[in-house]
Amino acid sequence: MATDGSDPEKLYSALGVPPTATHDEIVAAYTTELLLYEEACKLSRTDNVFKKAHVKHKEVRKAFTVLSDASRRQQYNDSHTIPGAPRFSKKSLKQPRNYCIQHNAQRMTLAQSDIGLTLPEQVNTVLGDPVTLAASYSTNRQVELLSWYKIDSNDPSKRVLVLSYSPMRGLRTYHNFVERVELAGPASLKILQTRAEDEGKYVLSLLVEEVGSVDGFVTLHILVPPVVEVGPSNPYVIGLGKAALLTCTVMNAKPNISSLHWKKDGTIVDSNLMNTKFSGGTMASPSLMIRHVTRTDAGLYTCVADHVVKQERSSLRLSVLCKSHF
Repeated sequence: MATDGSDPEKLYSALGVPPTATHDEIVAAYTTELLLYEEACKLSRTDNVFKKAHVKHKEVRKAFTVLSDASRRQQYNDSHTIPGAPRFSKKSLKQPRNYCIQHNAQRMTLAQSDIGLTLPEQVNTVLGDPVTLAASYSTNRQVELLSWYKIDSNDPSKRVLVLSYSPMRGLRTYHNFVERVELAGPASLKILQTRAEDEGKYVLSLLVEEVGSVDGFVTLHILVPPVVEVGPSNPYVIGLGKAALLTCTVMNAKPNISSLHWKKDGTIVDSNLMNTKFSGGTMASPSLMIRHVTRTDAGLYTCVADHVVKQERSSLRLSVLCKSHF
């Protein structure tokens, strides 16, 4: 494969690929290096790990520039000489190659505003629904790598890679979230069907020419409507003159419900106004006590829980067993 006059063996060695590597393999190797370099960019510029990574990245970047250009030319030649090979146009040979990256403390301080990285502070969604973590940026510099991470809930210093995208080759990698997420637009992350474990803080990290690694953060809140259960049975049969206790259990709500009340045949039961007849039936005391049951107390009782997502309810029918006279 033709190069620019540099030692081919050194170029392949710097990139960590064999001389027989295809264009896709060369690009994949460079993407892996970008991920490692992105992590190093989070360190202090005086840290030895960063210094070594920066020197290595310069070598790898040079190797990639030369080898990827050469491999593209080879792809173009093969497409016109080998029957059945994918066709490549001359336009593909003229794509700009500008991979120069410089790092200093001042640029890193100004980085986020310099590229116009914009994310909301938080996003709310309902469990099971799709959600998009909207993000955008504006820069004339080359974005070498775009990566979305999720902060580990047990270890805030640990980032779990969700997806990465290399704009220079247009390839998306979805890692452990394959078939669950996708890149929406130039930078937004879309989760196709949310799970409870998706809640937490996410990081959008950009590796930008002449800027370095730039991070933006957004917190995703997963809302869960309540499950409401009533008892002790349906129907609930009780003898005339006795006390009936209708239970209401509210589970799994996130956040907590905002209020709770009971209805009898569609009419709200106000235990405060009718405290000699009823007690409870509120958020503080969900179960409803009915004293001295009469035949007029029979009917359909519904426990209603109000929640930010939606109102949930559950009903039972109260039957009053009257004494028989012979």
